[in-house]
Amino acid sequence: MKILVAFNSFKKTYSSKEINEYLYNSLLKKGFDVDYVNVSDGGDGFLDCFEGLKERKIWVCGPFYQTRVKTKYLFESDKAYIEIANICGLKLLKENELKPLYATSYGVGEVLKDCFEKKFKKIYVGLGGTSTSDGGFGMARALGIRFYDENGREIENSIYGLLKLKKIDFSNFKKPVSEVFAIVDVKNKLLGKNGSARVFAPQKGANENEVLIIEKALKNLTNCLKKETGVDISKIEGGASAGGLGGGIYGFLGGKIIFGSDFIIKEKNIEFLIKNSDLIITGEGKFDKTSFFKKMPGEIIKISRKYRKKVILVSVFNEYPQKIKDVYFITLSKKYSIIDTTKNLKRIIKKEILDFIKEGIVIPR
Repeated sequence: MKILVAFNSFKKTYSSKEINEYLYNSLLKKGFDVDYVNVSDGGDGFLDCFEGLKERKIWVCGPFYQTRVKTKYLFESDKAYIEIANICGLKLLKENELKPLYATSYGVGEVLKDCFEKKFKKIYVGLGGTSTSDGGFGMARALGIRFYDENGREIENSIYGLLKLKKIDFSNFKKPVSEVFAIVDVKNKLLGKNGSARVFAPQKGANENEVLIIEKALKNLTNCLKKETGVDISKIEGGASAGGLGGGIYGFLGGKIIFGSDFIIKEKNIEFLIKNSDLIITGEGKFDKTSFFKKMPGEIIKISRKYRKKVILVSVFNEYPQKIKDVYFITLSKKYSIIDTTKNLKRIIKKEILDFIKEGIVIPR
C-alpha cells in the first residue's frame, strides 16, 4: 500500500513540514511505502512548499514600525516566493505584544522592493498568519507611495493615520515590471460583516472598539484609493486576506489574487501524487464545513474521492456535520486534553494513525 502524507500546519504547534517529516520517518521505520508533500493555504509554512530553492536573507521592518527582523524569501530563475508570516506574523509576537492598531505591513513592501530590484518576473506572496490589519498601507508606503491628510501632511504609519487619510500620491512610485500574486486562503471581501476587521482583527488582538476603528480606516483607504485609481478593493474576493493585504496588493500593485490550495496543488503536482497513492493522510487543527471552501485538507479530500482513494483526516477539533465515504476521521479532542495535544501532537498523531493501519488496511472507526 502506497501512503501519501500531506498535513497542513497546526497553528501555534507544528508546521506542515515538521509533522509530515516526522510521520514519514515513523511510517518508513515500520516498513511502509510512504511519501510526503508539504502543503499550505498561503499562510504559515508557505515557503516550506518550495524547499531546495535559493534563498536571500534581508533585514526589514517587523510587525511594528520601530522593530527589525531578519527574514528570507526563496527564488529560482525569474520567480520569487515570500511568506509574510515571517515578516509581520502573529508568530513573531507574544499574546501581550499584540497591537492591531499599530501593526504594519511595511516590511512586506521592503521585501517586495528587493524582489523588484532583482527583476523577478513573477512574485508569489503567501498571505496568512499576519498581525496586521492595514490593508497594505504599510507595504505601499515602503514602495514610495505617499499618504496625506487634509492639510497635506504625511499621515503616521498606523490605523489612526489611515483614519486621517485624504489623498494618495503615486508620483514617487515606479510601477514594477514584475507580476505580483497574492496567495490567499479565504474568499472574504475587505469590508462589512464578513470583512477583514470584523472577522479577522479579533484574532490579532482587536477588541470591539478597535474592530470598528479598523473597519472605518479600511473603508477610508478604499474610498481614497478608488478616487485616485478607479479601483475598488472592497469588491474582490480574497481582499480581506492578511488584514486586507490581498486588497492592497490588488489595488496598489495591480496584483492578482490566487487561492493557495489551487496554487500549491498545481505547483506540487498533488493530484498526480494522490492518483498514484492508495491511502492519503492529511489534517489540520480544526476541520469544519469551511474546510471545503478552498482550504487544503478539503481540496485533498475532493481529489482523493475523484480517484476513489481512502483518506485518514486528523484534526484536534472536528465540527464537520456528516460522514464522508472513504474518509476516516481521527478527532484528537475526543481522547486527549488540549494540554496533551499541544505538548505531544506529533507523537499522538503517530500513535493514532498506526492504530488505524493494520497490515496495509485502513480500519474504520
